Amino acid sequence: EAETLGVFATVDLPLARSSFQAVINRAAAQLSLQLEIESLREQVSQNRGGPAVSAALPARTAGPASPPAAISSFSRSLRHINTVTALMESIVESVAASTRVSRVGVFAPGRDDDHDRLCAGLRCLEEPAHWAYALDDPLVRWLEVNACQIARNHLAHIEGLGERVMLKRELDTLGAEAILPLLGRNRLLGFLFVGNRATGVPFAYEDYEQLLEVAEHIATTLENAFLYEEVAIQRTLAETLLHTLPTGTVSIGIDATVKSINQAAETYLELSGEDVVGRPVSVLGSNLGDILLRALRAHETTPSTEWTDPRTKNILVVEASRLMNNTDCLGA
Repeated sequence: EAETLGVFATVDLPLARSSFQAVINRAAAQLSLQLEIESLREQVSQNRGGPAVSAALPARTAGPASPPAAISSFSRSLRHINTVTALMESIVESVAASTRVSRVGVFAPGRDDDHDRLCAGLRCLEEPAHWAYALDDPLVRWLEVNACQIARNHLAHIEGLGERVMLKRELDTLGAEAILPLLGRNRLLGFLFVGNRATGVPFAYEDYEQLLEVAEHIATTLENAFLYEEVAIQRTLAETLLHTLPTGTVSIGIDATVKSINQAAETYLELSGEDVVGRPVSVLGSNLGDILLRALRAHETTPSTEWTDPRTKNILVVEASRLMNNTDCLGA
């Protein structure tokens, strides 16, 4: 196998496979033990200064809460952004500017991908740009189950030693001080991570609260953006299908104004969509307008009607029906 990769040379060694695997297993166990010892030493070092609780998040400072300047700045910067890609870039820039952190990144799945990938980042390390977190990744599962942020100086609160080691490793590899879940209405949309504050001053309790508020705003904005993108895609598909139908199709709204007309109908009626969309149904002609109005007021499909259009001399066969959304009429 090594020779097929183009290495310079290979040499067979008289090494038993079982003994080699045993060495590797002992090395992996030793490495795991070293990580656990390091985590325990940090916990003991924190506990020497007082109870374990005081070693985690800094206590809230007395006095009135600072105004949510980050939220207002963040919200203003996201106005009039229609694409998810531009939205992601604006998110990381706004978070960095409003919270004054040195590093920001957003992991979220693509439209056709179930893996969380780095969608946008500012001063991120090179390795995370190529990572993909699967739905069953330990970090993703932890964020889904616990639905809370991961703060470096909050790890002492986490009971499971294996979880503490895993989360600390993720923080280290991302170069982050905190990882915040982006929680949608029914699912995890991804996660946001931030590095140290640009001032070098450690995060205080109020900083974590502010980051949580920012994460909530980001999650709401992203969920709306994903829904908007999906609706836009579905609308484009529907419009494309409508315009490729060989049958002429015209729709009117509940207010009896023309909402759409496909290319076949434009040809048969010798009308332009620009001239009729948004105007009263009478612009289509008295016969067609009357059929559509009767369908709008009726509760069933009107029978086929045939006539010769006096203006175009085309023989038309027309059938009309109401457009329903459950029990609500949308038009005809």
